[in-house]
Amino acid sequence: MDFLVKFLVLTIICCGINLSTVTAFAKSKATTFYQCTNNQYIYCEVGTELIADEIAGSLKYLKNLIEEKQLPFTDEPNFFIYKSLENFVMTTGAIGYMKAVVIHHSVHISPTIHSAHEFGGYDDIIKKVIVHELSHLNLLQNYGEQIYYRIPSWFIEGLATYSSGGAGAESVTATQARNLLKEGIGFSPNKDYEFPTKSMVLKINPQIYYKQAEGFIKFIYEIEPIKFKNLITSLKNGEDFYGVFFDIYQMSVFDVWRLYTYQVLKEY
Repeated sequence: MDFLVKFLVLTIICCGINLSTVTAFAKSKATTFYQCTNNQYIYCEVGTELIADEIAGSLKYLKNLIEEKQLPFTDEPNFFIYKSLENFVMTTGAIGYMKAVVIHHSVHISPTIHSAHEFGGYDDIIKKVIVHELSHLNLLQNYGEQIYYRIPSWFIEGLATYSSGGAGAESVTATQARNLLKEGIGFSPNKDYEFPTKSMVLKINPQIYYKQAEGFIKFIYEIEPIKFKNLITSLKNGEDFYGVFFDIYQMSVFDVWRLYTYQVLKEY
């Protein structure tokens, strides 16, 4: 999920403003969507039925991919699939180029998904985008908004990108991301830049940010998958991310980051 949208959601939660988006969501649900598959949680605008069928047919498998690294879903995911880009933007407040976004604890699928085939197979990219958004939704369901929005953005987006096999960073290869990191271009898990995203602060291309964060998450996960799962579980308590990380790994995030960057510099 793009963090401009995260800012919108956080604003709604904390400040009670931008209610036109909430109103637009309720109106669009009532007037343009209908249940288009046997799954009662998937809603379509007319003309999106084929994508809805693909989602319905693969959803159990895609949820399992998330639950392996994260936590069981507490509720069935809701999906709203848009034919109209105008409706998607008006309802979610998202940026028009986005393929999907989680808002109101539902996954909203943009018609821009139709252009995603330029990065790979049509079915494949849809599934990757869905997994990326399911990663966000899974944490939102388990943590609630207050805890979720305190977790560093590099972790949230890196995890979603890693779990989905690169969705959100389709135009950047792992080699390109590592080479930029070697040149000193990119993010670091600096506690001072949790929100807005480091990519926005440093004016880094968001896809580079996502890809570099994905590489770091992969490194952390492969240190010991059981510890990674313990980290995901322990964060439910709402304690400081960096403190919980240290308790589990007996190293700070920044110590692990130094190990990771040393490996990048050594191997590439």
